[in-house]
Amino acid sequence: MKQIKPWFTLHRLIQLFGVGFLLSGVFFLWAAPQEIYTFYAFIPGGKFHFDGFGFGSFMFAYITVLVLAYYTLALICIPLGYGHLTLKKWAHKITLTLLWDWIIIGLPLSIIGFLMLLASKSLPQSSIPVLIVLFLLIYPVLPLSLIGFYRRQSVQHVFIQQRNSNSWFDQIPKTILVLGSLLIFFTIVLQFPLLFNGIFPVFGKFIFGSPGVNLIALVTILLIFLSWGILNRKRWSWWGSMIVFPLLIISVLITFLYYDLKDIIAMMNFAPLELELMQNIPVQSYQLLIFFCAPLLLTFIILVVSKPLFTGKPSL
Repeated sequence: MKQIKPWFTLHRLIQLFGVGFLLSGVFFLWAAPQEIYTFYAFIPGGKFHFDGFGFGSFMFAYITVLVLAYYTLALICIPLGYGHLTLKKWAHKITLTLLWDWIIIGLPLSIIGFLMLLASKSLPQSSIPVLIVLFLLIYPVLPLSLIGFYRRQSVQHVFIQQRNSNSWFDQIPKTILVLGSLLIFFTIVLQFPLLFNGIFPVFGKFIFGSPGVNLIALVTILLIFLSWGILNRKRWSWWGSMIVFPLLIISVLITFLYYDLKDIIAMMNFAPLELELMQNIPVQSYQLLIFFCAPLLLTFIILVVSKPLFTGKPSL
């Protein structure tokens, strides 16, 4: 008698994840143009217009960052959706890499988000337990659970048996891939200060304007070369990163310890209405220190641990 296979198998579950990735990517593609359209609400004659809105204002930068984030997420989710539906080996490796990235990057984001909600005067006390559970699910329960799922041999077998290649990408150790992707992430995020008059922390002082832009450009170039070297496991990229990251950590640490958040806001070239509203935001300078320093410090720790992996052999 012919045995009937169950419809809902591990293959189907992984492909269901693929559908989720695809739908998320399509949503982000839909949301990005909608966010671009909100610019019209703030220009003269718009519903939310205020004097000073434009390049250099906080709201202008905020909308721009959201647009870029939506397009970036779409660029990530749609290929991952295709890779899960077709059970490609690279989709498994990239998904694990991004989950580990979230473990490193999500820590400061979750902490600051939670502290801001706790400091909100309009937050009812009865909702705090619910928020605690929600934040714990987002970080670290959900990413760690998914990491455990994707690391199962049965899951790896589903992806690997579909494609058995020996490409350059397949040869990259997961730790190296996480490290390289983090450097790429920092390179992208480093462009955001350009929307805030090129602000850059330099060992106890914030640099603005053209000098800040030049420093951002210099560090961007360094990070691009280092990320290429990291992914190719070049020894010089490891030593270079061991110099650059401690300098960045020390520079951010000293600068944010020296300035109070209100002093930082006062130095920014924001619109008068934005400056007035920001004087009462429930964020302290030490919270911003966590936000900026924690990912850099965790990346540096990974860098130290990964030294034996840098053989200098693989190349593009």
